[in-house]
Amino acid sequence: MTPASRYREIEVYGTPREMGRQLGEAAGEEIRGFAGIAVERVNKTVSISREQALATASACIPYVADYAPELLAELANKRAMELKHGYTMCGPHRDDLVFTLADQPADIYASEGQLKTILVSWKMAEVKFLEQQSG
Repeated sequence: MTPASRYREIEVYGTPREMGRQLGEAAGEEIRGFAGIAVERVNKTVSISREQALATASACIPYVADYAPELLAELANKRAMELKHGYTMCGPHRDDLVFTLADQPADIYASEGQLKTILVSWKMAEVKFLEQQSG
């Protein structure tokens, strides 16, 4: 990888859960961007059923249990509530993204015009990111 195309480095520390939280906070949009591109590309070349996907995910559970049993326990504890409500309650896709303006939460302190400018800028950055990732 050339220096210009190298991914940024993120320093994390603490327990595996804390490191995962820090990575999710620092790179949440990048992760979602990568996942979206990956799913799109996989769907163009591979057909996998829901059952096959679940079987593959289930086969990974012992590895997760060895690496981070506390994360697996957290997911298991939330499963009944997630099934009841019909959506997931934890994971990187549930992270909030907060924009700030002059170190204040933009959703509270920014004007309507400033919020629109932030949103348009964000969307333009997403498009550029996806263009860069797709070559």
